[in-house]
Amino acid sequence: MIALDALTVRIGGRDLLRNLRARIAPGEFVAVVGPNGVGKTTLLRTIAGLHPISSGAVLVMGSDLRALSVRERATRAAFVTAEETVFEHLAVREVVAMGRLAHAKWWRWTRNPNDEAAIDTAIASVGMRDMADRDVATLSAGERQRAWIALGLAQETPILLLDEPTSHLDVRVAQEILQLLVRLARGGKTILCALHDLNEASAYADRIALLSERQLLAIATPQRLLGTELIERAYGIALDRINLADGTPRVFARPRRHRAGAVEERAPVQTKVDPGIFKSYDVRGIYPTQLNEDVAYAIGRCFVALLGVDKPRIAAGRDMRPSGAHLAQGFARGASDAGADVVQIGMVSTDALYFAVGKFGFDGGVMITASHNPAQYNGMKFTRAQARAISLDTGLSTIAQRLASGELPPKAAKPGTISERDILDDFAEHCLSFVDRAKIKPFKIAIDAGNGMAGETIPHVFRSLPCDVVPIYFELDGSFPNHPASPIEPENMADLQAEVKKHHCDLGVAFDGDADRMFIVDEKAGLIDGSTVTALVALNTLKKHPGSKILYNLICSRSVPELIEKAGGIPVRSKVGHSIIKEIMREQDIVFGGEHSGHFYFRDNWYADSGMIALLACLELFSEAGKPVSEVIAPIDTRFRSGEINTKVNDIPAKLAEIQEHYKDADIDHLDGVTISYPHWWMNVRPSNTEPLLRLNVEGDTRELMEQHRDEALALIRS
Repeated sequence: MIALDALTVRIGGRDLLRNLRARIAPGEFVAVVGPNGVGKTTLLRTIAGLHPISSGAVLVMGSDLRALSVRERATRAAFVTAEETVFEHLAVREVVAMGRLAHAKWWRWTRNPNDEAAIDTAIASVGMRDMADRDVATLSAGERQRAWIALGLAQETPILLLDEPTSHLDVRVAQEILQLLVRLARGGKTILCALHDLNEASAYADRIALLSERQLLAIATPQRLLGTELIERAYGIALDRINLADGTPRVFARPRRHRAGAVEERAPVQTKVDPGIFKSYDVRGIYPTQLNEDVAYAIGRCFVALLGVDKPRIAAGRDMRPSGAHLAQGFARGASDAGADVVQIGMVSTDALYFAVGKFGFDGGVMITASHNPAQYNGMKFTRAQARAISLDTGLSTIAQRLASGELPPKAAKPGTISERDILDDFAEHCLSFVDRAKIKPFKIAIDAGNGMAGETIPHVFRSLPCDVVPIYFELDGSFPNHPASPIEPENMADLQAEVKKHHCDLGVAFDGDADRMFIVDEKAGLIDGSTVTALVALNTLKKHPGSKILYNLICSRSVPELIEKAGGIPVRSKVGHSIIKEIMREQDIVFGGEHSGHFYFRDNWYADSGMIALLACLELFSEAGKPVSEVIAPIDTRFRSGEINTKVNDIPAKLAEIQEHYKDADIDHLDGVTISYPHWWMNVRPSNTEPLLRLNVEGDTRELMEQHRDEALALIRS
């Protein structure tokens, strides 16, 4: 066991401050946790007193200003009340201005020329730019808490101290506040925050400072701390299971009932779940109403049974959504109870999870992500060994049926282990192996991570390349504060286009939330769609694998198969859908496949998709071309596409029959929905797998042809 008792210090005195500063790095979010009455607020007051503002600490807490002494009011540390009665007559801007005390005396202050800019920055940092002139009394509880945080930020000090900022807030608002703190920490602000809820702390904080009986027991990462008896000592909880794999203790704890003499029993696991969370290719639902830790636990148990392997090894990754930590814990607990050894690889992109499963020989994998979906969603993507995707047809329906019955597979006689592994450096080297990095020119590239996982993976890959990256929204933030992480929507590319122009970049790149999809803009900020990127990667692939088969889905431009044939390759047309495409590629040994949606698949990546590998292939092609990106794509992107247009339809089979009758003189095929083909234009209409929708895509040799037949088809579909 690790002797963490050596970290124990008593609250008070400069020894405490020295211990804290030695263990807290700049830009960390540290949660001070412990039961009520153990001294969390005292600790923050002690730090504020020992470490005045001039040295970098500001305390934002729930005390009434009227209860503070004149000396306390005059200190450069800001003790801020959360009671409306004190600030009810002030606007947000006036409250935040209190953080700009230049010379505090008897609660008076002078302002300096930088005050207004600092106030505006602080207000914008907490997302209240449009509320600056509102009275505090009109704000919700969560908005008031943001205002108090802005007051602390206005002092522009490296450390921000917060006293239980989520108290008395509902779960959703509390999550928003914690996500804000994570974002501030990623921006370089050191956060020391008292929290009562250990689950909140473990889900959001970089480190936990654990208090008990006015003692600081330890400061450690949540993963390390949850693996010690110190949690039991502080909270009085029973230990569910300890895993001593690799000499590192892990623990999953459950609260102990406080009724004297009670026998502790775990609450029944929720096994009957909303069947609507099971989609064609993944599990997806709203957290926590549809998908929560209990559901994840049950799915973990069922997933092990589905794999059908004795004592399987499972890789588990997650994206940056705060709920992912809870779901990851639930899944790991369920899978290990069923006998699996679970290796948690932390916050990674989906293509990094695929890599881990294939490279390190796991029997299965789960990626906890809702990809580009809104913040309230989360989900799970599953694979078997060799990163073989599991869809509704190949296993998800079995899990759904098992959960619907309410009967979980039995627990194993001996539970599996739960451990951790960092794989991102290995992932980066794997991606770079697809190109000759010496050929990559020093491009200036704006990259929009959309607050998603590309913000974590891009630095690992691009530190080995000569490119100058202009980062956009690299802060991991599952609330998506800037725009939805769905780059297939043109409106979500606007910020990237602006940065490409502003910084005179050679190109721009955008990833979706879990960073498995990738889109490009050229040096003029022109959008390059997934069809064109498929053609670009196909060209690069055929240079290395002449005469190979290249797969494209039927929504891609006609230009794609034309270019493949011209480059000496063999085009293979397929239905839409990653699990379908991966199996076709395996069966026919296809070296590369692409979709209009920004998914790109590689044989030497276990037939899995990777936006990162596709980007590197494009950079290699652009480097060899020796001319601007817009000139490289000009001879490829010669047609005009409508993009995918969805329409709700009550009777889908009848409408598809009507469309076929209307265009009966065309070449018609039914590979996926109905494809109508004429010499100079074509369209595809296919039903959604999950909703009563028809999806329309139209392409024409001219813009006029595309628009004419798009409008004609929409009128027919919507009639």
